[in-house]
Amino acid sequence: MEMRAIMALLLPCPPIPIMALNESLGQMVQSSSHDVYGICMDIAARRNDPADNRRREQDQTVCSDRLKAEMRAILADAAGASEQDFDALGHRMYEAMCAFTTAYQLSYTPLGTRTSFAYPPLGWIDEGVRMRVREWLAGREILQGKNPAATAADHAWKSVARLYCECAVLVLEFEEPGDGDEHGEKITAITKEGEGEEVLVDRSKSFLVL
Repeated sequence: MEMRAIMALLLPCPPIPIMALNESLGQMVQSSSHDVYGICMDIAARRNDPADNRRREQDQTVCSDRLKAEMRAILADAAGASEQDFDALGHRMYEAMCAFTTAYQLSYTPLGTRTSFAYPPLGWIDEGVRMRVREWLAGREILQGKNPAATAADHAWKSVARLYCECAVLVLEFEEPGDGDEHGEKITAITKEGEGEEVLVDRSKSFLVL
């Protein structure tokens, strides 16, 4: 598994659709938030500003902790929920993830910069972004040893609301180690080819600061 893919999987939030202008088409299209993060990470790496890196880490810790707290509250309400209730909970989860996405992206922008982001309604998410969410969910299952043979096709039947809730479950399971687990341990990312790569991660922060 490539290191860049592991970086994306360690984010506490799956891909979120962001409305962006496609200049060649002359119209707004949906892009993945993880693609935008990749661009931001590259720019931050080239800038190599230690003070800005520390400020960004603080901002990302705050928005990450806020998202996880909201995930816990929403999933607590999901216990015993009907399918109709579950769909409503999926909308709440999506709104929380959109708020995180805005805050996370703003952590990369210089202070005082005016930036805005637009997100489509949950029911309008296009198939390209839905596929990215299914791939992320399957990737987390592999990374966390849930299902080493997981594929995006395993989740093709699920609504996007259910997908986002299941992503949250995996994030919280990873962040809250069981008996004998400790923060800062090495985990092994297992690829479908059976190869493993050890990565040192801090389970208290499911994101990589760069």
